[in-house]
Amino acid sequence: MKEATRYTDLELFALIASGNEIAYRQFYDRHWNRIFSTAITYLKSAPAAEDIVQEVFLKLWSKRATLKEVDNPAGYLYMMCRNMLINTLHRQLELNELTEQQIDILPGSLLHPQQIVDIKELSEKINAAVQLLPPQQQTIFRLSREQGLNHEEIAARLGIEKATVKNHIVRALNNLRTSLSVNEYVMLLVLLVHQYIKN
Repeated sequence: MKEATRYTDLELFALIASGNEIAYRQFYDRHWNRIFSTAITYLKSAPAAEDIVQEVFLKLWSKRATLKEVDNPAGYLYMMCRNMLINTLHRQLELNELTEQQIDILPGSLLHPQQIVDIKELSEKINAAVQLLPPQQQTIFRLSREQGLNHEEIAARLGIEKATVKNHIVRALNNLRTSLSVNEYVMLLVLLVHQYIKN
């Protein structure tokens, strides 16, 4: 084999598809850091990010026979990483382990189109749930999510402490979690939080 830097990703995928372990290792060495960096950004845990890297590349090897059909290896790898992150965050939500910090950085690029059946109907359910929040929670939630104000800006506008703003947002999210089904709440996080949260 020629030097790793001289192979394109497409060439490496063709070699991996034929079972070439050296090409697989070269592709891993070229891309593992991007997957790790993406995962740790969302999971805020080095061990959890390492698990994602391992899962992604194990799955890549297990699906190697199909790789000749892929025309964008880097994009294919990112899609695998994205889907695993969605599943991981979903499991954390069910276990009540998803932190506000993780919620704040969920990007729109993690949107899973197959999970979206009717965005308008979902938005109406979320708006109805928001309207059931206590008045101050609702006000702060809407200032943050709909107007894009950060905690400091909300505190200044309402004349309260920044920590109070954060506490109200956490409580609002907890209340919404009880008002919505698990799937609806996941969609709230994945679909809407990137649009609203700018803290």
